[in-house]
Amino acid sequence: MSLMDALADLAGLAHDPATEWMGSALCPEIDPDLWFPRVPTERVSTPGPQELLAKAICRGCDVRVRCLQWAIEHDEEGIWGGTTKVERDQLLAEAA
Repeated sequence: MSLMDALADLAGLAHDPATEWMGSALCPEIDPDLWFPRVPTERVSTPGPQELLAKAICRGCDVRVRCLQWAIEHDEEGIWGGTTKVERDQLLAEAA
């Protein structure tokens, strides 16, 4: 994929009604690395400070529930809607 294709894809997301909620999220204002811990959360028994901070920010976000839905629907990695990939997988397993 070329850079122009990637930019066109991003522009499409900005105008897609399914992703309009992203414009109200708190996370675009914060370092993207916060949402993707260097040590994958499934390898540690207790959350580290990076995960705790990301989840605290998510708790104050108006679109947290929609963000969580998006992450589940798109099988996203990282912290979305105040949950890790492992936590979302557990939610899906419990719902099945």
